[in-house]
Amino acid sequence: MRKILENSFVRKFGYDLANKTISLIIQSVVVLILATLIAPEAFGIVGLSMVFITFFNIFSSFGLENSFVYYNEEQNDFFSLFLFTVFLGLFLGFVSFISSKGISLFYKKTELELVIQILSLNFPFISVSILFKAFLTKRLFMKELAFVEVLSVVIGGLVGVTLAIFDFSYMSLVLMHLTQTFCKSVGYWSAAKLKGFSFYSYTISYRKIKKYINYSLNIVFFGVINFISQRVDILILGRILNSEQLGYYSLAYDLLYRPTAQITMAYNRILFPTLNKVRNSFQQVTNYYRSSLKAFFTTFSLLFLLFVTALSLVVYVSFFEKWGPIIPLLFIFSLISITRFIISSGGSIILISGKPHIQWKIALFINIPLSFAGIYLGYHYFPFTDIINVALGYVFSSTLGALPSYKWALSAFKIDYIHIFRGLIFDILIVLFIFSLYSFVLYQFTYQGFNSWLLLGLIIGILITAIKLVYSYKDILKFVSK
Repeated sequence: MRKILENSFVRKFGYDLANKTISLIIQSVVVLILATLIAPEAFGIVGLSMVFITFFNIFSSFGLENSFVYYNEEQNDFFSLFLFTVFLGLFLGFVSFISSKGISLFYKKTELELVIQILSLNFPFISVSILFKAFLTKRLFMKELAFVEVLSVVIGGLVGVTLAIFDFSYMSLVLMHLTQTFCKSVGYWSAAKLKGFSFYSYTISYRKIKKYINYSLNIVFFGVINFISQRVDILILGRILNSEQLGYYSLAYDLLYRPTAQITMAYNRILFPTLNKVRNSFQQVTNYYRSSLKAFFTTFSLLFLLFVTALSLVVYVSFFEKWGPIIPLLFIFSLISITRFIISSGGSIILISGKPHIQWKIALFINIPLSFAGIYLGYHYFPFTDIINVALGYVFSSTLGALPSYKWALSAFKIDYIHIFRGLIFDILIVLFIFSLYSFVLYQFTYQGFNSWLLLGLIIGILITAIKLVYSYKDILKFVSK
């Protein structure tokens, strides 16, 4: 049984990872093209708007995708769930639309009102597709999901770049996001229908969906609280920084947060339904989780650092005069990206334990206070620029605040977290060394100029990365063969 699950995991993870990698490359290329055509102020306006759209989006999905995966659903439940999500999406779109005026006045940025109003159209599109996406995820149709998501990114990117060429400024970014959401909605529906989705019954019953809602409420609470703890930085910066500085921060965060979220989602989107199948066996959960984390952590971390370094070099060579201030931010955010890959997997373990309320309680009483404290200390007491200070304080405090929930998740299945990290200690040291080496090379290159020693340092880092990736590939093969 375990061998079947692990082989299935790697195959499905491969599809999803390929999806996220291709999407990441396309998104990065599109963003870099847009960075040459659009001013930093436009990125700041849209970045701040997307924070509020993301907040409302927590309620539009309502955690139903996870509850759908958790329960052995009855096909007669589908129509009631579908109507519930559609009603929720329409309601949230209306709330987002009417709140745009107040948000714009609070941040003293008039463009926010129109941007949020247009992005409010996201919610009806998202709500229609939630059940179809959950259906595909539960049955591990990752190839179909990959096709839909990559195609949506391509179409949205083409729309955004075309509009930017014709000088639509921030509206290029707005309509790019809206196009991607619409394409995903149509794609999920089409793929689910092709794979056998059917409503079977068109009866409406609250009783049928009550268990899904009860399970999802804790996920929603956690989503709201986790959102505040993770995005409190941009909410504060939106008030105290001008649009240009906010644009630097938003672009750096998006360039790294999106790939991290995509790859982490790929890992957890397979990990959760797969672990859920063996949730009644602590030993199987422990063995499977430990071996999967060992197999994929180093590969993700080293490839991610290589991506950050390459991205920083591209920014320096091509856009330094316009976007130079984001280079140190890229390396600061890369730290939290790597730690999130490990810690976020604890969320899947909490979900299979059937106690999702633990997540939001820890986030409320630990994550949020630490996030506020870290940002306050960074802004007032760190000796760098405002955006660097906030970034450092946020990275340190949010990482520290995420550890308690991860420790609880492991203890719920009697997984020894010390044993987990002891098995990863060599990999973690390698990652920290490569991070330090790349950071030093980029710092010297940016502020001291190019020399042969820096080239040598970069080559050494790439060689070590390549050698370790070969051994990581062996770990993956070993994981599969167990």
